[in-house]
Amino acid sequence: MKNKFKYILSLIILLSAAVVTPAFQVMAENQMFSESQQGDQEEVNAVQSDDMNASADAGQATSQVENATQTTTTSSSVDAKNEQTQASSDSEEAINGSENKEESAASTVDKVPSSVNASAARAVNGQLTVQVLDGNSNQPIQGAYFTLTSSTSGEVTLLVTDSSGKVTIQLPSGGYFIKQVGTTNQRLNYAFTSVGNSITLQPGETKTLELYERLIAGEYAFGDSPDTIHIPVNSTFDFSTKALGIEAFKLNFSGNIEKSISDSQIYPYYTNVDPSKPGSYVSIFMARQASYSVNTTHVVNVIVDPEQIGEVNVRYLDGQGQEIHEIQTLTGTIGEPYDASTEDYKLTFDGYTLDETKLPENSKGAFGETAQTVTYIYTKNPIPAADVTVEYVDTEGKEIHPSQTISGNVGDSYDASTEKYQLAIEDYTLDESQLPENSIGVFSETAQTVTYVYTKNPIPAADVTVEYVDTEGNEIHASQTISGNVGDSYDASTEKYQLKIEGYTLDESQLPEDLKGVFCETAQTVTYVYTKNPIPAADVKVEYVDTEGKEIHASQTISGNVGDPYDASTEQYQLKIEGYTMDESQLPENSMGVFNETAQTVTYIYTKNPLPAADIVVEYVDLEGNEIHAANKISGNVGDPYDASTEQYQLTIKGYTLDESQLPENLKGVFSETAQTVTYIYTKNPIPAADITVKYVDTEGNEIHDSQTISGSIGDSYDASTLQYKVTIEGYTLDETQLPENSKGIFSEIAQTVTYIYTKNPVPAADVTVEYVDTEGKEIHSSQTISGNIGDSYDANTEQYQLSIDGYTLDESQLPENLKGVFGETAQTVTYIYTKSPVPAADVTVEYVDTEGNEIHASQILSGNVGEPYDASTEKYQLSINGYVLDRSRLPQNAKGTFGKLGATVTYVYTKENAATVDSSDNKEKAPAQTVVSKKSASAQRLPQTDEQGTLFPFVVGLCFIATASWLYFKKRK
Repeated sequence: MKNKFKYILSLIILLSAAVVTPAFQVMAENQMFSESQQGDQEEVNAVQSDDMNASADAGQATSQVENATQTTTTSSSVDAKNEQTQASSDSEEAINGSENKEESAASTVDKVPSSVNASAARAVNGQLTVQVLDGNSNQPIQGAYFTLTSSTSGEVTLLVTDSSGKVTIQLPSGGYFIKQVGTTNQRLNYAFTSVGNSITLQPGETKTLELYERLIAGEYAFGDSPDTIHIPVNSTFDFSTKALGIEAFKLNFSGNIEKSISDSQIYPYYTNVDPSKPGSYVSIFMARQASYSVNTTHVVNVIVDPEQIGEVNVRYLDGQGQEIHEIQTLTGTIGEPYDASTEDYKLTFDGYTLDETKLPENSKGAFGETAQTVTYIYTKNPIPAADVTVEYVDTEGKEIHPSQTISGNVGDSYDASTEKYQLAIEDYTLDESQLPENSIGVFSETAQTVTYVYTKNPIPAADVTVEYVDTEGNEIHASQTISGNVGDSYDASTEKYQLKIEGYTLDESQLPEDLKGVFCETAQTVTYVYTKNPIPAADVKVEYVDTEGKEIHASQTISGNVGDPYDASTEQYQLKIEGYTMDESQLPENSMGVFNETAQTVTYIYTKNPLPAADIVVEYVDLEGNEIHAANKISGNVGDPYDASTEQYQLTIKGYTLDESQLPENLKGVFSETAQTVTYIYTKNPIPAADITVKYVDTEGNEIHDSQTISGSIGDSYDASTLQYKVTIEGYTLDETQLPENSKGIFSEIAQTVTYIYTKNPVPAADVTVEYVDTEGKEIHSSQTISGNIGDSYDANTEQYQLSIDGYTLDESQLPENLKGVFGETAQTVTYIYTKSPVPAADVTVEYVDTEGNEIHASQILSGNVGEPYDASTEKYQLSINGYVLDRSRLPQNAKGTFGKLGATVTYVYTKENAATVDSSDNKEKAPAQTVVSKKSASAQRLPQTDEQGTLFPFVVGLCFIATASWLYFKKRK
């Protein structure tokens, strides 16, 4: 019996080795692991077995794991049994409060064994994907919340599912406890059917876990509970329904649920609110009905609002105010300082230079309640633009004058509308109606043309004479002449020619028919006829004077015709004048009369009403307004004249001279009720000052021009900034950056020197020519020229000179050494070498046919570029085909050749082997041997694939032999 047991044991070991060894070989080859339903069930059973042996303290956690595992592997019929335990567990958690939830989750992980398979990956971290599904419809649930607690660190992570019901997270390997805590959609009554799930994540493992929640349609929901609340940062947060401003969560009950559930069964379930840090948090409340195994949750979003933050926006603009870079924003607490002058904000851009003269004054400051803007201005770096050509053509488009060229940089403006370009061309007139729209514009990389159109000057026509006569034909006004060109129209009906002539009226019934017409080579006359008007009488003038005969009011005029009466005795003409009384004893005798050809005057005399006037004060001051002599006063009555220009008032003052250029305008005037001042200004007699010397030197301080001298008196101002002193010196340019600060000033007793510094003008250098050649040295593109001054640097390494040429590729291995350099007196050449780009050729097809032209083997294709050689005469293309012999008498002549744009075919002809050749003993042995070796080699090299049972046969046969031998051995021993 003992020997029989050994035999059976040996047989089991051998059979296991035979079966398991190929399976592990497949795993090693494919680098993968599979998890079967049976394996999962065994692990569940192992967990259940361990839980049954755990202590009473671990009972709650064990129940939770059983619920989570069974939820993912069994039907929903198991839920009712497990949820009785879950409801009891949740009640205990709610009573203990939110503070113990993370500790409880962490400790549970330590007590619960893992039920998750290990991964063979090498990475330290693993990846976990959790999907939450509807337990009834198996559809994904969006917005499901759950916590993930590390058994190592105790760290708790809150996760929420996306629209696919999933969430994926990278985690350090180790043990974790997953706990469902809520669903965001409070209008759907989801009740989760498990409390928690413990997992172990191996290094490099990718794990997917499914959790389920159950939709309880029509039973209850969190009706009008708030979804979002706000609290200020650093405030206290009490995790309870009342702390959130809710007296009681309102539930919608139905059926038997209503009889047993109450508001008191709403529990604070989870929160991650940190009032000290601004941000978005959640607090989750649960409604639970233990008798019916129902749990549902409500998620409240808690927003911790931040402190007041100030904002500073940093903008980057060009000279035209256009944005050249996105705005950067600095934020900080109001009152704290900011600094936007660092390299992080004072940026460098290709093609632009920061304008240091326009740096913002507020690059440093303090954050405020109002957003601030710091603006950096950049100037665009100049790029030579294509020329603008100004052409001059007639109306037929023919050139009538040589064109002109305007050069500049890209983005600069040009103006071809000036006299320099809008030329006066002999015998032609510029057509103002066809002026080019682009006469003013902006330089660009594309050449532009401005075209001026001129019309040929016209031929002068004979004049049109406009005459003015009375009804007798006598000329009553000088004639006018209208000039023009043959074919032009004229119009003599305008006010310019249809004149109003004194004493005459135009006879509208005799208007000439040729008022309007066309100029021609024959002179024309337009005649206007006028009738004589009645004779107007001379006016009657009504004057108003004082007793001295001086006019005190503007006169009036009465008009009429000869023989008509006039009356100047009415109130319209006998005026009341303020400050005066009409003298009734001197009324004019001709206040009434008849108009005649002689002018008449009616004079009314008034006496002045006396009224004391304000005094006239005569002051004497110097140029600074300081009084240099006591003032004089002039008194009188309102309306009386005064004169302060006499010697009595125009004084001679010692040490001063009256400034005749600043004599007061009110030297003479009339007294009034308002005080008046007459001011005489005197200049102090001058004292000769020390001279001002203007010098001219180069940057080394050497004098390059004779100095000039400016003389004056002490206190006088001088100006050495005019063209008289800012001299133009041949071969030099004034350095505007070093202009003297004392170019303007005041003469004094001390001699002064004004020094102008000049820089020597640059000398034009020889050009640098950039050439483009192929590998043979032949030019493939027109050369370019770079110009500059001696000593300036040049750069031919830019895109402007390193060109992309169609059909060629720049040879980077032969770049010229003088790509960058310095201009000199000797011309230089930079040469770029390009290689010809290959052109894909048509394929060459190699065919294999028998003597009848039938294909006996699949054709082959040779590919290449136009001009390259091909060779189809090698062993790769002259194939050995089983049962056929290559007919070498018919080898193709084009087996070797050159690729071209047209395809080619190389045909190899084979003859079928005869019987003698097939029966040859050599061939009989060689052919099968080659085939067998090939199959064995392939078989030996290929590892078995998954589900390939044929690979197990040799092992089973071998084991059978071994088992038989073992049995005979043991039997013989027995």
